[in-house]
Amino acid sequence: MVVGSGRYETEVRAEAAAIAIREKVIFTGSRSDIPDLLDAMDLFALASVSEGFPNVLLEAMAMAKPVVATAVGGIPELIDSGKDGLLVPARDSSALAEAIVELLRDRRRAQEMGQRAFQKIQSRFSLERMIDDYSRYYWEWLGTKKVVPRDVPEPVPS
Repeated sequence: MVVGSGRYETEVRAEAAAIAIREKVIFTGSRSDIPDLLDAMDLFALASVSEGFPNVLLEAMAMAKPVVATAVGGIPELIDSGKDGLLVPARDSSALAEAIVELLRDRRRAQEMGQRAFQKIQSRFSLERMIDDYSRYYWEWLGTKKVVPRDVPEPVPS
């Protein structure tokens, strides 16, 4: 399944036809129902050649999907290769394919990676964590080391 559209869509479709796999590939185009698509996937692969901090990778991890991604941009900050996903070099289609096949063949390992990815998202990127981090930042900015408990709002000192 290839989700999205962009400047390489025509090339990717042509390549799929050229290597006679077009009938085995689903090209979805742009979609807004990403959670439904992720739910249908056995694993998530992101073959970016450059990337910032990809939200779609966070979404896949939050749905406990095993992940194979290229080691570019902020991706290595998200994925601990071998633990909660697999990282491969950019532009290395053989390494990408090998990693995907590896996880498809070892479903237990893939499931364990997906669960660890889910746990990482829960611990590092949850709403509660964001609130705690912002609270800590603002109190430090105000010159204190105080962290306000989430359940007891405290007025900002004047």
